[in-house]
Amino acid sequence: MGRTLGPFTDVSTARVDGAYEIYEGIDEEGRAIEILTLGKTSAKDPARRALLSDTVSWAHATRGPADSPILASELHGEEPYVVTLQQSGYRGVERLMERMLAMGPSSGPLPTATGQNTGHIPIVGYHTNPHGIPTVPSVPPLGSPVAPASPMTSYASRTKSSRPAWLIPTVVVLSVLILVTGGFLVISGMEEDTVNSASDSPSAGSDDFDSQKEAQPSPGTEEPRWDGEIEPVMVMGNATFDAETGRPITPAGWPFAFKVPEGSTCDLNELEATCNNPESDMGVEISLRPCAEGCGGDERERIGPSWPDDAEVQEIDESTKTAKIYQDNGSLSIQLSRFFEPTFNWDEPMHVLVAVKVPADAPDDGYRVINDVRTQTS
Repeated sequence: MGRTLGPFTDVSTARVDGAYEIYEGIDEEGRAIEILTLGKTSAKDPARRALLSDTVSWAHATRGPADSPILASELHGEEPYVVTLQQSGYRGVERLMERMLAMGPSSGPLPTATGQNTGHIPIVGYHTNPHGIPTVPSVPPLGSPVAPASPMTSYASRTKSSRPAWLIPTVVVLSVLILVTGGFLVISGMEEDTVNSASDSPSAGSDDFDSQKEAQPSPGTEEPRWDGEIEPVMVMGNATFDAETGRPITPAGWPFAFKVPEGSTCDLNELEATCNNPESDMGVEISLRPCAEGCGGDERERIGPSWPDDAEVQEIDESTKTAKIYQDNGSLSIQLSRFFEPTFNWDEPMHVLVAVKVPADAPDDGYRVINDVRTQTS
């Protein structure tokens, strides 16, 4: 038998990497769990404790269909820790550890940034990154609790002022000229300068500026309509919704609507949806992401899902893949990864990831959701 940690029993060491340790144990409900904690020495380092706290916030903000939920965390005790369920085919505290390892050396004191604490926490990318760590080029602001040794995580930072340094002196000089010589010549000169400035400005014809504007998402805000006239496309099983069955979900700003079984409830958050049906013990998670680079081959590889080795993966076509992941508790996770061209609200290619948890012996409701999303993104 292992030791106890907080309310968790039968705790034993599964992995140690410098300052970070992963334990396995049992929670109060008898479920298998994983615990990420700091060693006794590293727990005394304020920078590492701050990094653990930031990482817990990051994990909550970026949890996707393939990530186990955080069950509990104790960040202020003598031995801080965070706990997730241990589920086959799902990422638990390992993704938190990988992020922390990417933020600095695995052992010894972490470098602490100087300056006023801004309260910023890392901005995160897409949850389907295999390691849960986004790749972005920015650097941390002053006051961030930890100065990362890797450029793999971006930070929220204050927007640099667009006011030129010469603006105030110029205003003072112009004011003096107006008082001394009158305003006519000055105003004429300002108009000429404005014309010249406009010709030099990126907005007056710079291809780079235009391309940057075109690259920005331009979503609409209307509610999509579930289209019952589209011929159903079956990619898993042979069950789907028709016009008389299922409950349509129409999130404002989405490129498509989808259906879930009657009795389901859904929480919608921008481009993410989480639905549950207690009657059939079914859970659904759907997340969308616009492709910044047009959903080309390299980008598809980068933002597509990372499924475990034991997943039954099927490539339907160059834009669509499905997977089945059987769980030890008798449930089945069926998932859909699809790149598509929206025809509503959005005008750029997108990726949708659907994960449905169903009883392994009654998967039809899950197949209906998967096939319906594939059909509505035709």
